[in-house]
Amino acid sequence: MTIFHKKRARGVRTDALPNNDQGSRILLVHWGRTGGGPRFTYELACALQDGAGFSNIALSISQYVDIAARFHRFPVTQHVRTYRTYREFVVGILRLPLIALEYVQFLRVVRPTSVIVTMESLYQSLILPVFTPRSIDYIVAVHDANLHPGEQNLVRRIGRYLEFHRADRFITFSEAIQNSLATNPYTRNRPVCPTVHPAYGTNGTHASPRSLPAGRKLRVGFLGRITEYKGLDLFAATIDRLRERNLDVVGVVYGAGDERYVSDIRDSPNCELHLGWIDDEEFPRTLATFDLLLLPYREASQSGVLAQALSLGVPVVVTPVGALAEQVADTGCGRVAEACTVAALTEATMSLLTHATTYGDCSRAGIDTSATTFSWARVARDISHFVA
Repeated sequence: MTIFHKKRARGVRTDALPNNDQGSRILLVHWGRTGGGPRFTYELACALQDGAGFSNIALSISQYVDIAARFHRFPVTQHVRTYRTYREFVVGILRLPLIALEYVQFLRVVRPTSVIVTMESLYQSLILPVFTPRSIDYIVAVHDANLHPGEQNLVRRIGRYLEFHRADRFITFSEAIQNSLATNPYTRNRPVCPTVHPAYGTNGTHASPRSLPAGRKLRVGFLGRITEYKGLDLFAATIDRLRERNLDVVGVVYGAGDERYVSDIRDSPNCELHLGWIDDEEFPRTLATFDLLLLPYREASQSGVLAQALSLGVPVVVTPVGALAEQVADTGCGRVAEACTVAALTEATMSLLTHATTYGDCSRAGIDTSATTFSWARVARDISHFVA
């Protein structure tokens, strides 16, 4: 079934409905418009269908999703009218009962055995936990065990409570998140499917291992949402410290978000600032221009940007928070700073950018693991055993 949204009418085609008489029928849901959520949902759907043999895949996604064309390969898709701006979000709250009704109708047609929430989103977190029947296995993929600083508004807290309270089971992408769920009173007694955060590829291909560049400035980069916990003040100070130690580097920051947290980048003569949203097609191309990815987060779960760096062979330096250290240790793609300090980040970065062999080994390890232990095929196998 394909649901086409128009201004006054919706057309429904039923010839593409999955065989509802045998096997597990999975509905993947994510109503976010941009960022890692839509891409994660698409990649997981492809992996489950192509690699794990699930032919009965259905999706429920935002009508405004920025990679809409990619989802055309899945004929059983509900397109939900969500929002694009804060004003549309507020006005759209009045439409939540209608959205809930459409979701219930979609469930009745598709009749899934399992609903997998691939990543949280505001509208879906308010609707799905309430309107998904108890007869359907409700599985929540947990990317962040706790809300990040700056994201702890009332609506998000309510949505997270509803999701965790309703979930029958969870999928986690790191040991750190799994341990956190085990101590949460709302989640500690639920079954968990542990897997890894898979590496985003580049159109199904993987890059060649990199060598440490010579004869030019080394580009140490940051890419992603600009928020309070990302530590961009540490980034700027680390670049300055590297320059003081006679390393010819330039700090390059790409991202969109709260510009209060880029003042140190603006003030540094050793950094470039590129404000603006990086779309899904441009994201890997921009990341590939870095010689090293520096993630000086003060708080984190696992990182989707790091997952993209793996398949590109871009070495990474991270702080020892959340599951970042786990990602780096398990993939061998870089170095973990000993602390969330400028001195520790400087030493970790120097250990890569002044040792060609180490740099090349980290690049090669990232590429190798992106195609094996951190591949989408591996994640699809883990989840397929969990929902079968």
